[in-house]
Amino acid sequence: MKEDNTSEKLQSLNRDSLQERLMGDKELIVEVLKVFLDDAPKQLADMKDALPEKNMEKLRDAAHSLKGSAGNIGAERLHSVARQIEKTSGNGDAQKTGALLAELMASFEEAKAEIEKIISEQ
Repeated sequence: MKEDNTSEKLQSLNRDSLQERLMGDKELIVEVLKVFLDDAPKQLADMKDALPEKNMEKLRDAAHSLKGSAGNIGAERLHSVARQIEKTSGNGDAQKTGALLAELMASFEEAKAEIEKIISEQ
């Protein structure tokens, strides 16, 4: 993954990386992507709920989990923003974390559109 300040240059979903990680197994790719689409909204909801409560530990944990999931499927931009949220929430910076959360939601929607496209192609 690239550095945090280059998130706009990252792909919403790196298909080549996904193919490589899952050895081109189309059925496995679809299954992994479906699991991601089931799990990621829960992690996003946990983060949105944790921010007004200033529960930075819960927010950091959810960001960490989403970061790993996003990295595993090649959702580069989502991975990068989740990593930034993990860092800012770990530092207790609720204001910066809140701003990043909006970017995270947009990155998720972009990745979701790509994922749905892949699933529909199978």
